Amino acid sequence: MTKELKKGETESVWKIGKALWKKDYPATYQAVNVPWNQQLKPLVDAFVVALRTRVLRLVANAYTNISSAALAEKLGQSEQEAEQLATGYGFQYDAGSKYFTPNKQALEAQLETNKKSGLDTISSLAKKTLFLELN
Repeated sequence: MTKELKKGETESVWKIGKALWKKDYPATYQAVNVPWNQQLKPLVDAFVVALRTRVLRLVANAYTNISSAALAEKLGQSEQEAEQLATGYGFQYDAGSKYFTPNKQALEAQLETNKKSGLDTISSLAKKTLFLELN
């Protein structure tokens, strides 16, 4: 791996950390949206999934309804992508008003299902991390 690539990735990770510290989700997604080497890409992808899951939980706990545009911004996605993701987690969408109504119980049930299937992914990521540390 070249020094320039390592430096660029280090700067990108630093930008992600700064954006998270400020709870600036759009800046976080922007910082993540850079080329990553093949060892880091799965970790970054898993991070994005975890961040979006956390944002959905926060929204479900903090809002009785939220506009499609606001949710899309918080998820770092287009409105159509946010609609697919949120409805997949049990959010109700009213196309007329373009507002989502979170459903905490459906969200938690879906997250529990995902957690069980995600254990294999965590195991795989742990093995890759160990490989990176050893090299």
